[in-house]
Amino acid sequence: MSSLSKDIVREVLTYDNYDEWQVLMKNYLVGQSLWSVVDETECQPPTGDPSYAAWKEKNSKALHAIQISCGAVMFSHVKTSASASDAWKALANECRSAWGRRRKITETLCSHSQKMKEVLGDDGGEGLSKYRILYDAALNGDWKMAKWFIDKHSEALAAGLDKWSNTALHIAALYGNTQFVIELVKITPPESLARQNCVASTALHLVAEGGTKRMAEVMLERNQSLFHIRDSNGMTPLLSAAVFSRKDVLSYLYSRATDADLNSNLEDCVAVLIHLINAECYGVHVEFPDTHSHTAKKYYKDEEDPVKEEQVSNGFPQRSSTHQLLCYSNKLFWDVLQQIVPSIKEVRRRKLMHLQSRELVKQLFKKVTMMIKNDHKVEQLLGPPLIVAAEFGIVEFVEIALKYYPRLIEYPDANLRCIMQVAVLNRQEKVFKMLNKKGRQITLRTFDRDIYMNNILHLAAKLAPPHQLHSVSGAALQLQRELQWFKAIEMLAPPKYKERKNSQGLTPQLLFSEEHKDLIAKGESWMKETAASCTVAAALIITMMFAAAFTVPGGIRSDTGTPIFEHSHSFLVFVISDAFALFSASTSMLMFLSILTSRYAEIDFLESLPRKLIIGLAMLFLSIASMMATFSSTMFIMLRNRQGPISIILASLGVVPATLFAFLQFPLFVDMMSYTYGSGIFH
Repeated sequence: MSSLSKDIVREVLTYDNYDEWQVLMKNYLVGQSLWSVVDETECQPPTGDPSYAAWKEKNSKALHAIQISCGAVMFSHVKTSASASDAWKALANECRSAWGRRRKITETLCSHSQKMKEVLGDDGGEGLSKYRILYDAALNGDWKMAKWFIDKHSEALAAGLDKWSNTALHIAALYGNTQFVIELVKITPPESLARQNCVASTALHLVAEGGTKRMAEVMLERNQSLFHIRDSNGMTPLLSAAVFSRKDVLSYLYSRATDADLNSNLEDCVAVLIHLINAECYGVHVEFPDTHSHTAKKYYKDEEDPVKEEQVSNGFPQRSSTHQLLCYSNKLFWDVLQQIVPSIKEVRRRKLMHLQSRELVKQLFKKVTMMIKNDHKVEQLLGPPLIVAAEFGIVEFVEIALKYYPRLIEYPDANLRCIMQVAVLNRQEKVFKMLNKKGRQITLRTFDRDIYMNNILHLAAKLAPPHQLHSVSGAALQLQRELQWFKAIEMLAPPKYKERKNSQGLTPQLLFSEEHKDLIAKGESWMKETAASCTVAAALIITMMFAAAFTVPGGIRSDTGTPIFEHSHSFLVFVISDAFALFSASTSMLMFLSILTSRYAEIDFLESLPRKLIIGLAMLFLSIASMMATFSSTMFIMLRNRQGPISIILASLGVVPATLFAFLQFPLFVDMMSYTYGSGIFH
């Protein structure tokens, strides 16, 4: 360990010490004023921005501190990271993932291997090479060769074949050789199936991590006690299957669990449920032991029918011919649709997962209702996850929680903020709308102050979290959304709250100005750059269309001065489109010029500036489309004697620029229309 890293953390990062390491590292970064670039409260500015150099220096220092505090294995995951934030996330994902646990086991195996070498010598000992033939057969799934060898060396069944003390059954299970495992289990004594390797894993543990349901079936049929054996991490095969998201194996193992197993291992049931939720495997139904009954219902819920019980309770006979016909027709429809549109399969999977997760939350709340009668205990149990749900916008959880326990609307977090205040602070519009629906959820607690003396208006005045800001394109529209939130809460709060000060001595309006001063500067710059670019385009169109008005295609008659093709339909289109292009481009340029000369006050970003930009972009698009129509009509006039594919192709090419402009600017235009003229936060 280098002397530099010793000044930051006690030990370099490995798979074993992430929890301790990340606490020490975070404290160090906070103390050095570098944490803001890691948690992205200080976002990366554009390269040309004056603040970019300062951000780059802080990012480099934070990234260097993280990298030198990593062990060799962990450093390989962050050596190419460009930012401290990316490196921090990469390490968290690596250490907390199922693959991280697998690699941790590998590290343990390597450590054990080294100890064995010290005892047995560098060749690994005669015992490790004696059964090489059986090892290769198990690795490759060659049952004939394995059977021939076992007939000659019966002791090989329970022998460790490699430096990690894996038996032939371990190796075959690890490499997914199902038929080999089935045949080997038939001739293996039941007690030998419980043989553990150097990390105390049985072959069933390895099946749970990456094997098949059939492997688990044949093993448990021979030795039911395998279900209860724990490895060096204290994990049973059931829990291992949950950690590695092996739904088929998990459903089978859970079906073999007895009521006594569930009642004696409640912690395992909780751990299984947590891992299933993390892996989004809502198809497996885990039911906890019920203190009010002597049996626990266990079943595997079909992912294709996530609300089967609800349908039955609504009066549809589960086994009626009509019900079966509807189910078959529905399944056939989706199967055909998935063949025609493959991407619809993912859409359907996400929809089913959403229904299943909602049903899971309902079942959990029903259990809490039956098992806990003390309101204070309920608040302590459900309050913290409710705050998290409000913070991340999980409106279904909030809705179900308040349905069962309406008093949770007033539950305070560590900063004494209720869920309405948390939703406002984190700009969770769906949660806010649900709570504000019909005004039924507005309570006095909503207007209380937090530990920093902030009322709900102060919270609305704070800058939105980075992930919420970045969901809106352009700094000007981000500021517009922030203003809309502030004005919406201002309408909701009593007038006296507008002048109340927080612990910093700031009113909500002053706090808003302080928090958003950088965003206002960025919004002004974004508006000016956009307006300047569009002004140039509008000016070019005006120039061309003005010249085209006096240079008519085909020329004019010398005696009368009238256009030669004045009676042609194409000429009429030319005149109208030229005039329309000129007038719309002029309107567009005037709008953009008014943007360039605006005062850029906070309130201007709410409606005035976005309205001007909308009109300017709309007129610019119309002028481009009209200009292309002018060009197309000119082609028809010039090629009047060759009416055919050539003139049609040339005229059709005029559609390309207008379409391209619309395609590139349409998302921005739609966002501006939606935020400016769409439904507000209260609608």
